[in-house]
Amino acid sequence: MNQLKEEYLEYKQKILGCIQLASEFFNKYEYSHDAEMMQEQYKNLQNGDFSISVVGEFSAGKSTFLNALMGEKILPSFTSETTATVNFLRHKDNASNGEGGCVHYNDGKSQLLEKADLKTISKYVSTDSDVSVAQTISHVDLFLDSKFLEGNVTLVDTPGLNGIEKGHRDITEEQIEKSSACIFLFSSDKPGSKTDFDFITEIRKRVKSIIFVLNKIDCIKSSEGESVEDVVNKLKENYKKMYPDITTIPEIWPISSYEALVARSHNNMDYNGKSNFSDSEKRLLEDKSRMVAFEERLWKFLTHGEKAKAELTTPLQQLEDKMINIRENLKNEAIALSGNVDKDELEGKKLELQNALDSLEDKLKEIRTEIKKDVTYIQKEFLEEFVSEVEQYKNRLENRVKAYSDIEETEYDNIENNIKNNLYTIIHDCYRNYTDDIQNIMMRYNEEITDELNQSLEGNINVKLDNHLELTTLSLGLEEFDKKAEALKAEIDRLEKNAEESNRSVIAAMKKKQEKEKLERELKEINQRKNEYEENSMYYAPEVRHTQCEIREKQWRGGIIGTFADVLFGRKTVSNMYDKTDDTERKNYLSDREKRIKKYETERDEVKKNLKAYDDVDVDTADYNAKNSQERLDKKRQELADFENRYDNEIQNKKDKMLKIRQNEITEYIDDVVKDFRAKARKDFQSKSKVQIEVMSDIIGSSVRKKIDVKKQELDNINKTISAAVEEKNARITVIQQQLEEISEIFKSAFEIKDDIDLIEVDSIKEEDI
Repeated sequence: MNQLKEEYLEYKQKILGCIQLASEFFNKYEYSHDAEMMQEQYKNLQNGDFSISVVGEFSAGKSTFLNALMGEKILPSFTSETTATVNFLRHKDNASNGEGGCVHYNDGKSQLLEKADLKTISKYVSTDSDVSVAQTISHVDLFLDSKFLEGNVTLVDTPGLNGIEKGHRDITEEQIEKSSACIFLFSSDKPGSKTDFDFITEIRKRVKSIIFVLNKIDCIKSSEGESVEDVVNKLKENYKKMYPDITTIPEIWPISSYEALVARSHNNMDYNGKSNFSDSEKRLLEDKSRMVAFEERLWKFLTHGEKAKAELTTPLQQLEDKMINIRENLKNEAIALSGNVDKDELEGKKLELQNALDSLEDKLKEIRTEIKKDVTYIQKEFLEEFVSEVEQYKNRLENRVKAYSDIEETEYDNIENNIKNNLYTIIHDCYRNYTDDIQNIMMRYNEEITDELNQSLEGNINVKLDNHLELTTLSLGLEEFDKKAEALKAEIDRLEKNAEESNRSVIAAMKKKQEKEKLERELKEINQRKNEYEENSMYYAPEVRHTQCEIREKQWRGGIIGTFADVLFGRKTVSNMYDKTDDTERKNYLSDREKRIKKYETERDEVKKNLKAYDDVDVDTADYNAKNSQERLDKKRQELADFENRYDNEIQNKKDKMLKIRQNEITEYIDDVVKDFRAKARKDFQSKSKVQIEVMSDIIGSSVRKKIDVKKQELDNINKTISAAVEEKNARITVIQQQLEEISEIFKSAFEIKDDIDLIEVDSIKEEDI
């Protein structure tokens, strides 16, 4: 749990303990009325919650943002659908019977939901449902298991304020006013659309403080040089364009809800193609999301804001006031019991009381007169401030209109919305100052603003402006000019196509020429290589080889001796010589030579064949046609430029005249709307102020009467105690002393808590200059 939240809840528990202690005291000594009031304070403080309203377009990622706060994907994140009703996200411990949710219908009926899973939630809260959600359902309570929702935290998921059912609008507006914090969500991909600013205009009528959150910073394209600071500055620029008279903007907190949700979820969620992250990777991802820093800021505002501090100190202050009254009565009673008061003195006290009562009645009349005088004075101040602010704004606006230098400024300046929004802002600020003055008057009489008075003060001055700005339509009367200009542009388009085609033809012809020249060079090279080869190759042809060969043969010797020798030594060997011819190498060479020459001839024939395809190449003609086309195009373009230039002065003159007409129309509209606004605001304010005077008189008068009743009760107690026996007096004094001691302990406890809380510096949403 967040540390600031823990500290706040600790203070709350201490105060509840102190209130319970006081309640036990009141019950013990039979101060029944005070006991009931303390129990009511106990119940209000115990049931008090941190209510956080989240507003924004569905595309801003509200569901993902809420899921990130809760630490788990509980709500469905819609793509094309949007939230169709008001959803209250509460901790599961708030469910009466362990149900997952409760659907509240417009006809007063309700339906318990067994569980609050994605399928069930989608059925009852989105436009992607078979149920007519927007038309039949008032709101939905969802009871969820989330640590963020512990300690009576309620997240309110609201639809946009534009284009929703009236019932949902009423609930949304009421909830925004009651919220401890209102968060407006922007998306980084479109930081500040017109619809966003329409929402903000409505919200600012109901709450003083809005926290701006810029979501989806993980979608910022840093690879293209875009940074978070660039997008924040873009949002500020868009805000300034929408509210040109406003010089500040609420602090902006950039976050990535999805990165925070991926880091916090116990389930694997896909991020940049990865779904399984280690603990260290999740910590880095959470740091990158900037969610923790934003939550720290949110909890500081929730726990240290003016509303939170008042919720803690108010019951303590009321407890102290009641204890002081009881203590004073007890002390007076003790003094009376300890002394000797005779009947004459008692009669004197009665007479003194009656005189006091008469004096209080006179004082009541004086108070009524003073209140009327004081309120009349601050009403006069309010009206003077209001008229002055409106007049100053009107003068600034008229000066801006006079400064328009171009007719287009009257079209994109969003004049009507800006005027109405700024007038509403003026009345809101003036009325807020007025209510602060009312508070000061009540404090002067030691009275707080009650629910009854607060009801008459809350909201704003109800002014509905039906005035509409209707500007004369800009008609330059140049239909013939437009017609001829379009004809010339069409002719230029045709000539541009012709010129492009001609240029392509030149390029194609040049390419063909280059290819032809390449083939011609190739043919020349082939012929050259063939001729050289034919001429030189015969020099290297091998000659026919002639060699002398020896043949050795066995012969008989003949005769008797020869025969004997043949038998004894074998036949004799005789050598014979002859010529051998070998032309194989020459034949092979000549065969290869013939093949190579054939190859050259084949290559030559193929190149000649390819060259025939380029017989029609004519670069000069193509180049001539291209230059001709370009000249005709340039001539036609010049004709269009000359034609447009002839009408420039006429167009500008007509625009200048139209600008003056529109400036007069806008100035007249400003006069009418301001006059109507002043009258309606004055009427509604006077109606409210009459009621406020009566209510304030009744409140302070009631306070005086309570003092009278206290005095009467005090005298009755004294009468009873004086007439009592001595033993009874002593017993009563003992009881009084015991009560005073217990009161002292309760006082000490309440004072210590209140003293600590008083040291807390009130936090507010800062405004940055733009």
